[in-house]
Amino acid sequence: MLVDSDWLAFWGNPCIPAVLTSLVASVVVTLLTPASSMSREQALEMITRERESRPTPPPLPIGKRHTSRG
Repeated sequence: MLVDSDWLAFWGNPCIPAVLTSLVASVVVTLLTPASSMSREQALEMITRERESRPTPPPLPIGKRHTSRG
């Protein structure tokens, strides 16, 4: 982009084509991605079940650093 002086004069800054390209790509991905078949309530219930089934991690001591000594 910066190599061609005509393009540099037209675009002014290479971030403009980058933003436009990302905008087009995001619209294409959005249109190609199927809609979720799960409702928000079902998703919340699934996440809650997953979180409740996980074992609780051991508490971390606050303010103390444990470094490995070699």
